Amino acid sequence: MTEKEIEQPKGISVLSILYILGGIFWLIYPIFYMYWLGVYYKEIEGYIPWASWMFNSVCCWIGSIIIAGLYFGIAAGLKKGMPGAWVWAIIFAIIGLFNVPIGTIISIIILIYLFTPNVRKWFEQGAKKQQKEMEKMQKEQKFQQMQEEERKRKEYEEFQEYLKQKEEKEKQNKQ
Repeated sequence: MTEKEIEQPKGISVLSILYILGGIFWLIYPIFYMYWLGVYYKEIEGYIPWASWMFNSVCCWIGSIIIAGLYFGIAAGLKKGMPGAWVWAIIFAIIGLFNVPIGTIISIIILIYLFTPNVRKWFEQGAKKQQKEMEKMQKEQKFQQMQEEERKRKEYEEFQEYLKQKEEKEKQNKQ
């Protein structure tokens, strides 16, 4: 008996789009950071210390790419109903609580939404699908291992047969 599949909640699409926009922001952010850093050093210090500016810029780009990747991964996971994405969305919403005042309000709304019953069911269904996929992959992997073992066993038997025939030929040649 198959369970009735739950339709994706509408808010999940909105939340995924918000995470995609957040990821895009994190990819654009280093450009503004480098500009601000250059202006700051020029106005305060009177010159731009290139080594410091380059180090800060590289670190900013690396960090931004990692965070953007997380945002894009969360967006994709939310759309698929992956429970890991739900956990990461909660973590990011909790971190967002410290972005007073607008980030706090948005994060509270996201947290409330993520804990609504229909959203929880969506991710429970996703967890079940994920579990079935894992079981299927494990069965396929076990089947492939069994095939590989069977192939090796046959090769070993053929090799043993070859050695036997070779030994018999050598005995015949000696006689």
